[in-house]
Amino acid sequence: MASCQDIGLLMSLVLDQSLDESEARSLEEHLSRCSTCRQEWEAMQRISRFFTDAPLMEPPPGFADRVMQRLARRQARRQGLLAGAALLVTCLSLVALALPETVRWLAMLWQVFTEPSLLSHGAKLVAQLLGLAESLARACWLITTAPFSSFDRPVLLGYSFLVLVLTVLWIRLVVGSRVGYKPVINNV
Repeated sequence: MASCQDIGLLMSLVLDQSLDESEARSLEEHLSRCSTCRQEWEAMQRISRFFTDAPLMEPPPGFADRVMQRLARRQARRQGLLAGAALLVTCLSLVALALPETVRWLAMLWQVFTEPSLLSHGAKLVAQLLGLAESLARACWLITTAPFSSFDRPVLLGYSFLVLVLTVLWIRLVVGSRVGYKPVINNV
């Protein structure tokens, strides 16, 4: 003997046309005895007929085109954000890579201005600083134009990540070599 809850499941299966013969007989027997389930079954049949008989509505003209345009804009925005993130990571890596060298050159420049004997080396130092600035400017230009080049943005993101990893490793090596340096005084 099936419970009313089990019969509710059988009613749904009938509407989906997924009921075998023994279950169909069990449903019919229960509905002949249970007026509550019979009323529920009649209501379910009315609702099913309503949906079956209802005409399908056509989407408004241009609906598919508007959806595709929205999807394309969303994809373009996502790719733009990815390229922007790659550009930011690469620029930060470049700044981190150039920072120790820039600080070293600024310290040397400070020494040139504070010690008159080093003034003769000022022109050479300025030329080297200009060379460093030119290299940094070219690198920034390449990094800025990279997202707009023809290769895929995932390649750019992978390259940026590689630059970041190499920069971090380089900084660790530089800092580690300076921290670990201990001058030898009188062979002690």
